[in-house]
Amino acid sequence: MNASSKVIGLFVLASAAPALADQNLQFHGYFRTTLGLSEGTHQPAFQAPGASAKYRLGNEPDTTLELAWDYRYSGEGNTDTGRYIQGFFMLAGYQPVGGSSDMGTPDAAQFYVKFARYLGPFDLWVGRRYYQRMDIHINDHFWLNVGQGAHVGAGMEDLELGSARLDLALFNYEDPDVVSRVNPAETGTLHSRLVDLRVRKIPLGDTLQLNTWLGYAQRPEDKILGYRSEDGAGVGAWFDMKFGDSTDTLAVMHRRGLSVVQGDFNSRPIRENLAQARDLNEASMLEVNNNLTIQSDVYALQFALIHRQEKTGIDGVKGDGITWQSAGVRPVYYFSDITSAALEVGYDQVDNEITDLNGSVLKETIALQLHPQPKFYARPTLSFFVTNASWSEDFKGLTASSVYADQTSGWSAGFQTDVFW
Repeated sequence: MNASSKVIGLFVLASAAPALADQNLQFHGYFRTTLGLSEGTHQPAFQAPGASAKYRLGNEPDTTLELAWDYRYSGEGNTDTGRYIQGFFMLAGYQPVGGSSDMGTPDAAQFYVKFARYLGPFDLWVGRRYYQRMDIHINDHFWLNVGQGAHVGAGMEDLELGSARLDLALFNYEDPDVVSRVNPAETGTLHSRLVDLRVRKIPLGDTLQLNTWLGYAQRPEDKILGYRSEDGAGVGAWFDMKFGDSTDTLAVMHRRGLSVVQGDFNSRPIRENLAQARDLNEASMLEVNNNLTIQSDVYALQFALIHRQEKTGIDGVKGDGITWQSAGVRPVYYFSDITSAALEVGYDQVDNEITDLNGSVLKETIALQLHPQPKFYARPTLSFFVTNASWSEDFKGLTASSVYADQTSGWSAGFQTDVFW
């Protein structure tokens, strides 16, 4: 038995122990996998090259597993005061499509300690965590995700400002295996940091709230690797509207320089690329998106719109810009409390000045579903799906795996399951 298996075993045993009045240990997790087929040897994933995300239903041939333990100690007499100490630990494993069938050793994706309401009307925390992530569910696009990929962080959270809340956090990032600009035969680790400031839940009415974000990233000079000092700032705002069981979020985000991140699930700052000239002073990102979720007794729907313009600072064929525009909708009709039919249509348009490729991807999926209750986010869900996709000539060989390398359309079918608890 390896070390990770021993750790998991200990936490499972602890989770089964009876909770005392002033302490509690809960076991949480997330699991997603797909058994799919297509024309080739495996199910492909249909995604536009240059797009940050793809529409998910019937289009996730990869496997994700997360196991988390949440321990809270309130202390005698503090059970109802909101004061507690939290210890959170999570292991995460991921297997991409076409990868090994062995999930391998899971990573310690989250481990942090929080002291809630001990020194005043705020929480203090330190460790590694998925910090207040913001996403659009139907295409798994995380448009604000500063904690995932960070080495460690610390902060003050939920400081009461009347009805609003203020959060202040500092994150350190380690970017490993970076090629040295002094000696390309050597690699090393770049270090950077980010200050994250948020003012959330500013009331603008009975059903509308304003949230704001400000970030500043800085990287010190690394003389050994030959990277100079860099910095960058970002600013954003989003409006949350709630009407009954339905919600709508409209967001605007702008980043410059080192505040631009490497990806949706990797919050490390972008860096110079030896293979392509990149000027971080020219790098920027502007995104506007809207995410609407409607819930009723007989149907549910999620609708997404995204416009993203990125200046990469990389010299290309016609410039350094990448523009991604996306629209998608997933309506769900409930035949009963436990059965439903879902249709998902997603359209992505990408104009890449670096490679001089311009095109679109259209993905359509129909699915029959089983779930415990008639809710959009009800889990676990088991879906039987059929997916069809088509894409532009420019994206031939770039949209799907080798299954459709020389084509501009494809299909897949199978079973997909999502479970979180």
